[in-house]
Amino acid sequence: MSLNVCGIKRKLQYPEFINLISNYDILCFVESKTDDTDVIEIPGFVSHMKNRTQVARIRSGGIIFAVRDSLNKCINVRKSNSDFVFWFTLSKDTDNIYPDTLFGVIYIPPENTKYSSPECFLEIEREMLDISKTSDNVCLIGDFNARIGKLPDFVCMDDFLVEYNGWDDQTRQGVEDIGILLESKAQRERVSVDPVCNNFGYKLLDMCRNNNLYIANGRFGEKSAKLTCRDASTVDYVICNSPMFKFIDDLEIHNFCSLHSNVHCLISLHLQFRYPQLDNQSPQHEYEFVEKFRWDPTQSEEYKRNIDLDKQKEISNDIKKLRECSANVLQTDIDRITKQLCDIFIDSASKTFKIIRTPKDTHRPKLSKKKSKPWFNNTCKTARKQFHLAKRLHNRNKTPNNLSNLKQCSKNYKKAVNDSIKEFNHRIGNELNALRKSKPKDYWKVLNSINSKNVTKVDIDLMFEFLKTNK
Repeated sequence: MSLNVCGIKRKLQYPEFINLISNYDILCFVESKTDDTDVIEIPGFVSHMKNRTQVARIRSGGIIFAVRDSLNKCINVRKSNSDFVFWFTLSKDTDNIYPDTLFGVIYIPPENTKYSSPECFLEIEREMLDISKTSDNVCLIGDFNARIGKLPDFVCMDDFLVEYNGWDDQTRQGVEDIGILLESKAQRERVSVDPVCNNFGYKLLDMCRNNNLYIANGRFGEKSAKLTCRDASTVDYVICNSPMFKFIDDLEIHNFCSLHSNVHCLISLHLQFRYPQLDNQSPQHEYEFVEKFRWDPTQSEEYKRNIDLDKQKEISNDIKKLRECSANVLQTDIDRITKQLCDIFIDSASKTFKIIRTPKDTHRPKLSKKKSKPWFNNTCKTARKQFHLAKRLHNRNKTPNNLSNLKQCSKNYKKAVNDSIKEFNHRIGNELNALRKSKPKDYWKVLNSINSKNVTKVDIDLMFEFLKTNK
């Protein structure tokens, strides 16, 4: 998943944010607003940070990617001289499950700002060409602050050249390279609801065309073509080379939620790697597979038509018989009818939707229930209940009114949490200040009881320079 988090430290205080990111294996955060003195701990993940500054009074920028503990052995962080990208590779493990894939987590500040550069895309392109020599698959993901409108991200072959050389459609697709996309779930033409193209957008398109990179946004249905920033523009992208598309199972731009970011939407990328087993060789790990159906709203009518009406009538007759002799109804009768109903729905789904077979991750740790934070008061609990109620209403009936109500409830919940944290920190500060004056021994006991493992040691010379420039 990828998200411009607009400051990660406060977001990690929200229980809903922790529950959300725990569903993914690789987390990519940009504009983390951290420096080298910060310690970011995400339960079940190993975090890697690239900060804009070592020590700063006002933090900005920053890139973080976090990998699930069980995957960390397959991750190799690559060196980079650019401030706009954080490279890492997902390498083959002992079972050859994961192909060599180069990931670049991108954060390009808005154009004409202090930290931006007109050469930012050239920097990323040069490093990508150098690092990707050993990787067949490339994926760039993050906030590019580029709007590309509805312009194509590939070069179309001239009809005259095609006719002159006598190429058929298959040969033309092979020359254009985009033909490989047709072998995956991606669409050839990209859909966009943002019609605007800015200067960074033209540079991004040039980088894509020069390196056979393709923008995944808008190529996996309507849910991948949504706006990503302020419900007004698309600036967050997933960009891959053509071989990478065969591993993309789904791409979704989620609805905006103020608990996740201040203005950006979360992007989830689902990759489906193959799980080969060599002949006459027993695998070191046996994978348990789970079969499920992916609901497609466009096939809802076909799903209804595939429901077996004859079996439905049989079940209806059985229910009538049980009603007539309700006094003698057993639990086994209810279980039998319930199973028959489930079988009808499953049979219809198997005829309509594609079956997805995914490995069951038996090593994924389950999140244990934790006690509420000391600042999580009754006001926060009430706001949280209202937020979850609005979320359930929206999931059941996705109307504009329910969506507007969900956004407002998320803002109210966020405000309640922030106010509570601020009030709690202020109260603790006053209590410590009073304790320092009245009971110094107790004051130092409290300070010494703080866990020092989470404290980052800063170079004394660096701290001196920081205090000298910020006095």
